[in-house]
Amino acid sequence: KTKIRSVDRTRKVTKAMELVAGSKMRRASQSALTSRTYALAAWELLTNLSRMTDPNMHPLLRQNQSGRRAVIVMTSDKGLVGGLNAHLLRTTLSALDGVDRSTIDVIAVGKKGEAALRRLGFSLFATFPALSSTPTLEKIRPLAKLTIAEYEQGHYDSIEVIYSDFISVLSQRPKRRTVLPLTQKDIRGFIEEATKATDAELNQEAGEYLFEPSADAVLESVLRGLVEMQL
Repeated sequence: KTKIRSVDRTRKVTKAMELVAGSKMRRASQSALTSRTYALAAWELLTNLSRMTDPNMHPLLRQNQSGRRAVIVMTSDKGLVGGLNAHLLRTTLSALDGVDRSTIDVIAVGKKGEAALRRLGFSLFATFPALSSTPTLEKIRPLAKLTIAEYEQGHYDSIEVIYSDFISVLSQRPKRRTVLPLTQKDIRGFIEEATKATDAELNQEAGEYLFEPSADAVLESVLRGLVEMQL
């Protein structure tokens, strides 16, 4: 009888977890659809802006020469995620293997990553709480603001993010992405991956725009938005 009750309790807990996971999946799917519309519109704007502005004049598009780089490692706050955090940390160690650690600043997102990276001897430049499966702009903005400010001031040659790429409920894989500097190739690759956009959608002729207050001001806003999207 005790075993039967235990199995029943386990079944109820499992069912509850399935319902929660299903709800999160629906929210994540809706968020992805919303992001797709924004990303495609941003790409069209950038295509148009590239004809009217000098991209090399914007600090987020320039290649810095500081000899330093930053790596953002995104993990969870809790440990009930299978081997997810362990895989992310292995990817981080592989990415930094043989690199002079004095030239690297590590930014930890999530308590699990923060604790593990400290144990591994990394000096953390900054730490942030883990982001949810459907993060809001308000939650992302402090990290994005720091990332953008540090790059604009020329402190880093590049800023990378190591994160978990969602494939399915049972499958997530660690992935590396260069967040800054922004290049047309990287932006296109990110939009293709995030939106599953076709070449036809990305190559279609952009319409004519009248930019207010100026093309440079609009470019500034779009580029900052794209950095936030990548985080």
